[in-house]
Amino acid sequence: MKLLIVAKLLENTDGIRNSGYVAFSLSVLAYFFYAWQSIVIYLLLIVIFALCLLQHYLSIRIQFDAELLKLIGTTSETSDTKKDMTQQTAELDRGLLELGLIPVDKTGRSWDIRIQGCMRLFKLHVAVVLCQYIVLISLMIFLLKQ
Repeated sequence: MKLLIVAKLLENTDGIRNSGYVAFSLSVLAYFFYAWQSIVIYLLLIVIFALCLLQHYLSIRIQFDAELLKLIGTTSETSDTKKDMTQQTAELDRGLLELGLIPVDKTGRSWDIRIQGCMRLFKLHVAVVLCQYIVLISLMIFLLKQ
């Protein structure tokens, strides 16, 4: 059940992702309205582009992890044996390893460690979006002082 709860939490990150896109769009829009030749504005735009790319990557990772957790969670709910969950985990690790999506040292981890990693990604995603808004506010303050 824990896997399904975390999967549901991770599935509902669309609002966070869209909020990041709003911050990005407003930052670029502010630049176009007040395009002065200033190194600070260019640096803030570079930062906002980098943060947008990072938050997009994190969003993709979170959605992927949510689908994997939901898949494993629903199949483990229908099966009765612990061995079946261990077998599914080994098959998942093998598939991810063959596709080059995880390094060899990350195979065989417990689900508690995996869930902690998913929650870390979720918190990082929120932090990146907050940074996007901080950059947007900084850009607005800088532009209003001009």
